[in-house]
Amino acid sequence: MWILFVWLSGTYSVSLSDAVQPTLTSMNQEFNSESACRAAFVKIKEVNNGELMLRGVCAPKGDAD
Repeated sequence: MWILFVWLSGTYSVSLSDAVQPTLTSMNQEFNSESACRAAFVKIKEVNNGELMLRGVCAPKGDAD
């Protein structure tokens, strides 16, 4: 199993302290193969079309003992 971790950084928003802060969101999804994981991230970048700053990584899922 592979896990795709994606971080999205969007437009700035005003926080309670009135300081402008970037909006940061993260998500993850499991895949059966590394190639499927990488293909999913490519598709996410295509759909995004540069609207949000994206960072992502595919990592093997570790087994808990």
